[in-house]
Amino acid sequence: MHRHERRLELGQRIGDAAVQPVEISRTFPLDPAHTTISGTSMGGIGTFKIAEQFPDLFAKAHTTVGESDSNPQVASLRNVPFLMWNMGTDELVPAAEYLPTAMLFDSLGYRYRIQVFTPGEHLTLDVNDEFHAAAAFLGNAAVDPDPAHVTYVRAPALDDVDLGINGDHAYWLSGIALRPGSSATTGTIDVVSRGFGVGDPPSAAQAPGAGTLSGGHLPYPLAYASMGRDWGPTPAAAVADALDVTAMAPPRSRWSTARAPPPRRVRRPQGRAARRRRCAPGRRGTRRARARPAAAT
Repeated sequence: MHRHERRLELGQRIGDAAVQPVEISRTFPLDPAHTTISGTSMGGIGTFKIAEQFPDLFAKAHTTVGESDSNPQVASLRNVPFLMWNMGTDELVPAAEYLPTAMLFDSLGYRYRIQVFTPGEHLTLDVNDEFHAAAAFLGNAAVDPDPAHVTYVRAPALDDVDLGINGDHAYWLSGIALRPGSSATTGTIDVVSRGFGVGDPPSAAQAPGAGTLSGGHLPYPLAYASMGRDWGPTPAAAVADALDVTAMAPPRSRWSTARAPPPRRVRRPQGRAARRRRCAPGRRGTRRARARPAAAT
């Protein structure tokens, strides 16, 4: 299936997926604080799409023979660890499609692990039907609703008003939009709140590995090679009444001071990516950050 055909079908399936939790919650108790997402094949691509547009809904994600159809949006997954299962020989989602997604996770220093299995083809992992390791990865992980560091890629073209899909918010950022008159199709905003008193956890060195997946319907185990990264402990940092804002391409946004500590000032990063705005000390409500034009992502 061609990529644009995938997206047309994905849009409708994502609309269906958006209402499923509501329908399920009428019968079974659901805990939004412990929500993970997983999908296979087109469902794997959809897992990326939903998590990239709405990262604050999920604690972790797992994909089987999937990849990101919009790799630049992987930057939105700073706070959503991913486990990717892919096949070494896959006629529908080949290595040329899924490896760039994994390499982007790696270059960003995000938490991820990709396991590439052999022998087999696109449907082998589903036929084997052995997902205990994936379930253990997802576990009972809790959503982080208010991370100190938020990165979000705004892509208005992926919204669908008819289906109620509007990706203009993430965590304590809202109203994220491209500046009027911008010719860019996406914009990236990166905000660090110094009010939480923590810094970025260090990204560990890339960790290669290998193993086997056994216990499924196939009469033989599936071998895999893997690579990935994790984070070290979150360091403490001096509390400051400030936000560090970097915006590219450029978006504008508001942030909730009820969730992120209210800043007295917005720190300007190096370069001309953003400009500084002062905020009244201790004032509650929202603040709008505007950015100067920068190179499109």
